[in-house]
Amino acid sequence: MEEPSHATTQSTTHNCKHQWTVNEDALLVMCLLELKIEGIFLAENGFKPGYLNALEAVMEQNAPGCGIKGKPHIQSRLKTMKTNWQTVYDMVYGQNTSGFGWDNENKCIIAEKEVWEAYIKETIYSELMKVEGLSQDEKIAASVKISINPALLHVFPTIPTDDKAKWVRHVLNSLLI
Repeated sequence: MEEPSHATTQSTTHNCKHQWTVNEDALLVMCLLELKIEGIFLAENGFKPGYLNALEAVMEQNAPGCGIKGKPHIQSRLKTMKTNWQTVYDMVYGQNTSGFGWDNENKCIIAEKEVWEAYIKETIYSELMKVEGLSQDEKIAASVKISINPALLHVFPTIPTDDKAKWVRHVLNSLLI
């Protein structure tokens, strides 16, 4: 199935959600590099104020009609990219990440199954410890239940922070494994 050339933007009164495509991600990175090379918006630790508007203009110039706005679209996507990059960096170079490596040919993280399973369990447990309103027993039980169920593993990170306690209680009370 072919990917659309431009993603859609859904607007509500509370948010504006843009579903980024792989091509748009690549374009965003290319536009960031272009701004960096131009040097106009460079600051010591990143970019100067106004860079989001400049990025929006460069994106529109390279993909007319894309409808990607500096705020909230680009700002949100850059935050997501930074988080994902930090996760990958920490897995390969961070402390207590023995067993992870980088496959330069396929451009991905590699590890033995046991290393992945341990990492997932630790990550789920760490995230559950941050959820307010759950007892320690609920957090431990949820950690076990989520880490052994692929569907729950996939859904858990997508649950909004404010809804996690309610979702965890639902999972614990359900008949799911």
